[in-house]
Amino acid sequence: EQFWSDPSTAADFDASVFVAPYAATGPHEDLAETVLFWARGERSSDDLVLAAKFAFIEDEPTLADLAAP
Repeated sequence: EQFWSDPSTAADFDASVFVAPYAATGPHEDLAETVLFWARGERSSDDLVLAAKFAFIEDEPTLADLAAP
């Protein structure tokens, strides 16, 4: 809900909002792709929305073991 205004429809891909084009197809795919990028260590972003998504993931303690060193 924090990152999707209408989760029932796909969004237009915007590289400042989504880590990959597939992430724009729905909120579950967005979360999965964003976690994948984060876990691989691709966490830095100057884009406010992507930085907020990475921060959201980092604040979830159950994901800490997925992070690459």
